[in-house]
Amino acid sequence: MSDWQRRLKLQPEWDQAGDGTIPIQELAKIISNRLSELAPFPEEQIEEERLDLAAEFKCLSVDSELTYKKFNHIMNALYDWADTSLDHNLLGGRKVCWVDIF
Repeated sequence: MSDWQRRLKLQPEWDQAGDGTIPIQELAKIISNRLSELAPFPEEQIEEERLDLAAEFKCLSVDSELTYKKFNHIMNALYDWADTSLDHNLLGGRKVCWVDIF
């Protein structure tokens, strides 16, 4: 089992965007804000990626022509970052961040 170092809580807004209650731009803004609010990482590369992802989601939040394809592309980058191993164990071990969409 993985030892997640942070938790990015995206509920209930994830479901709200899924059912159309809030626009996807609002979800992007929430993700940007919550990424920005996470405690900083001591690993420089992980921290830079966190800040870059927050900036990318912020840009999405003001994109009036935002598509789900573009949003999902950045979400995949977020998942890849979050699943980064901090101790180089392929299975389990320390991982960057649990993305809580459930």
